[in-house]
Amino acid sequence: MSVKVAYYVGSQIYYLTPLVTGVTWSGDTTTASRTCQISLNNTTDGYTREVNVEVGRDVRLLKSSGEELFRGVIFESEITSDGAQRITARDYNHYLVKNTDSQVFKKKKASEIVRYICSAYGIKAGQIEDTDYVIPKLILRDKTIYDMIIIALTETRKKTGKIFLLGNEKGLLTLRERKNQVKRLVIQDSANLITASQTESIEDLRNSVRYTGKSGDDAAGVSVADKTSISRYGLMREKKTESELTDAQLKPIAQALLNELNKVSTESTVEAIGDTSVRAGNMVQITEQMSGIRGGFVVITDDHTFEPSGKHTMRLKVSKTLQFTEIEYEPPEEPKPQTTASVGDIPADGGGAFMRPASGNISSNYGKRGGGMHYGIDIAAKGKVPIVAAANGTVTRSYYSSSYGEAVILRHTIGGRTYETLYAHMRKGSRTVKTGASVKRGQILGYMGTTGDSDGQHLHFEIHSPTWNSAKSNALNPASYI
Repeated sequence: MSVKVAYYVGSQIYYLTPLVTGVTWSGDTTTASRTCQISLNNTTDGYTREVNVEVGRDVRLLKSSGEELFRGVIFESEITSDGAQRITARDYNHYLVKNTDSQVFKKKKASEIVRYICSAYGIKAGQIEDTDYVIPKLILRDKTIYDMIIIALTETRKKTGKIFLLGNEKGLLTLRERKNQVKRLVIQDSANLITASQTESIEDLRNSVRYTGKSGDDAAGVSVADKTSISRYGLMREKKTESELTDAQLKPIAQALLNELNKVSTESTVEAIGDTSVRAGNMVQITEQMSGIRGGFVVITDDHTFEPSGKHTMRLKVSKTLQFTEIEYEPPEEPKPQTTASVGDIPADGGGAFMRPASGNISSNYGKRGGGMHYGIDIAAKGKVPIVAAANGTVTRSYYSSSYGEAVILRHTIGGRTYETLYAHMRKGSRTVKTGASVKRGQILGYMGTTGDSDGQHLHFEIHSPTWNSAKSNALNPASYI
């Protein structure tokens, strides 16, 4: 076998290699840790175990030269009556997803947050590269410490364009900036390639980016686009807001985001003769005639298989673009001292089944719009405009989405009939209600804003019966009810 398996019980080391029937060593750019699955024939007489392998113990995977490939902890073990045993070990980064807590970080870099988390939760740290950007404030509640780190790294990437990836080497957590890899393994026909397949997609492509900043959401802001891509694939725009930045500061950020998103997603799978230097996040050069796979690719997942005969193969999922986990930071809802408006702040209650949910002018009606269907009405106004519950009800959702932005959905029973009302594009952090809460007609739910897919401050209001669904098949014209 081209690898050795060492099992640790305190200071004692047991080499399981003579019992091993197969090893799979794998990684994924979107997960916290690498995994090692080891299959054993853990008996020599058919009646008793040769080695008592226990969960919670350390295991290491070594090359025949002694070079360490993997160090981790056994999280699962299964053994059958004939002595066949399979153990699953994960490297120490797996503890990042096993700890949930709440933390507040003020004026900290992502690298400083990583060091603090490692120290606070007993995770040994290796090389942690400086992430440079100082994050003003993060309030993180009831999150895994892995999600805390990913949120900090996402904020860093958004402000600097730099991507930092977690790793684990010899039991030490590492954080390094991902840079272009000069030396790449070449995988090609009639050499080390076994099989290959390829898929292409433009589902996630964006060829235009618009950012608005300090000048406000109604300002032109900064727009960048790729005319060649638009001509070929059609216009696909991404809209973002960074209220603390000027247009001059937004220009390079918008361009960096366009460069990241304006790519055809090419996902390919290859099986090749194994090379232990190839791991998720690395780059490889592939040439395969039939599938058309040519050029440099990022390894998204790697599965290395080692057999007792010494055969080592690897199955790689590769892509032209790096796929990695990002989590957008959503400031938690803070307690609001006032949940009802003073007279004059909210529209008059006309006494119908539903009251008007906000003051302002109706800027867009229910019906066909721009070649599509607009399933609600838009009410626009300037200033701090409260949004209120159109009727007594229960909060079925209070959340953030990329399209609706800050949004609330209420469920009502009126005259024996069930309805749901939706209130979208609220001001960031203004939602005052949580899922499951009961609300009264006229109670403030939040304030008018322009979050999500929105080009100016307004409330997008929908009515559905009996319930809202993503196809909007139950939508009603709000103008007939308020």
